[in-house]
Order: sequence, then C-alpha cells, then structure tokens
Amino acid sequence: AWEYGPTNNPGSLFRRFLQGKNMRSPVPDSRIDLPQLQYWAQQAAARSQTCNFVIDREVSVWEILTIIAATADATPTRMGGKWSVIIDEAKPYPVALLTERNVSGFKGRRIFVEEPHALRGKFADETDDYRQQTRIIYNDGYDVNNATEFEDTEFPGVTNPDQIWRMGRRRL
Repeated sequence: AWEYGPTNNPGSLFRRFLQGKNMRSPVPDSRIDLPQLQYWAQQAAARSQTCNFVIDREVSVWEILTIIAATADATPTRMGGKWSVIIDEAKPYPVALLTERNVSGFKGRRIFVEEPHALRGKFADETDDYRQQTRIIYNDGYDVNNATEFEDTEFPGVTNPDQIWRMGRRRL
C-alpha cells in the first residue's frame, strides 16, 4: 500500500517526487508504472530499505530519482513513456539471450580490477543525531587485522548503519 503521510519508503518517495509540488508539471498516474513502483515499495519495506536525504543544491529530476532508487537496489527508467524502476533482483528466467543470430560484430574486453579489502562508507547516521560517520565493511576473508586496501564510497540517501552495511556487502 502507498504511504501518503511522512515516509522514507523509496517507492512512495519516488512517486511523491514525480507528482509533488516540486515539479513544474506533476506527472499523472497514467505516466507512472504504478504496479512496478508498488511492488518495489513493498520489497523495500520488507527489506527495511529507506531513503533520507536533504536536497541542498540544484539537482535534476533524474539525479534525485537515481538517488532514491539506489537506496533500494533499483535504477530509474522511462519505459513506454512511463516512469518506472528496474529492480536489481534475481529472476527465475533469462531477461535477454545474446547469440550469433541476434548479435553481429560484437567485441568485448575484460578488465580485471583489484578488489578492495574493505569499503569505507560515509553517511549521516540516523542513530547518532545524523552526525557524519564512517562504517567499515570488510570483504570476505578480511578484518581489522589484515585489511590494507580500502575504497571510500558514499551512500546518498541512506542514514541507517545496518542498511549501509548491507549495501556495502552487496557492492563488494
């Protein structure tokens, strides 16, 4: 169900932003993929994924929607003229199959990068009066005793330390 009062649910915020007073021309329901957004909102609630951020500079609609979507494993999109999200989740079936029949002249290159031993996630901690904090998220096989390669990262819109950890583990 949609949350119409104060909320930090990414699905509800995505819709509210598109249809709110902040938009010169609010987007009507007919131009939003409401079933997909509602499914995503329910998934975010079940996973305790939230979005909290302050807009303190001029940003595009796309940038704000990207921040909101990223807090709950999604990417904004416009499909068939409707605003929606692509959710990063396992599917029981292939989404695309590339073969020599439908692809020609394809060339690829693999670039292997060194994985960091840990991420340093910077965020405004909702459990500590939104003070700036850093959470270390260790890669498999590493801990405080043997990690030497750290990568700094930010998680815009995420203020919950547990959500920071889950997102960091997913990123690793």
